[in-house]
Amino acid sequence: MEERDIKKEITQRWVEAMDYLIFKGTEKNYKTFSENIGILYQRILEYKTFVKQDGRKSYVGTDHIIFIHEKYGVSMDFIMLGNGPILENEAEKEQEGQEGKTSQTSKLEEPGNHESFKPKTTEEKVKHLQDDMMDMKKLLLEIKKKLQ
Repeated sequence: MEERDIKKEITQRWVEAMDYLIFKGTEKNYKTFSENIGILYQRILEYKTFVKQDGRKSYVGTDHIIFIHEKYGVSMDFIMLGNGPILENEAEKEQEGQEGKTSQTSKLEEPGNHESFKPKTTEEKVKHLQDDMMDMKKLLLEIKKKLQ
């Protein structure tokens, strides 16, 4: 698989996650989604056009992947690898159901409401983003290994 195919698949899953958030009512529409996540509305439309109609190449950026992950709890495994449910809290519920236990401390009640999504100081925010970038690097290495 060529690199551009992987980027397109990641962009497709990102758009799918965005559509899911709007369908669920987490966000009202694409305009409010773009405002709340800090992405230009035009960029959202470019992503959607690219994946739906194979329009002008417009791959989702790593910063946009991190934004949707941090703000809404979208699973990095889903976006990067296509594994598991779209939202992390859904993955936790699925895992709890398989184990037959309910852990109140590990469960996210609402996307974006978990303490790890709300660092208080600039230093904590930078550390949180650095940790997310390391996770993304690990996922990208896994993808490369699978392709070889």
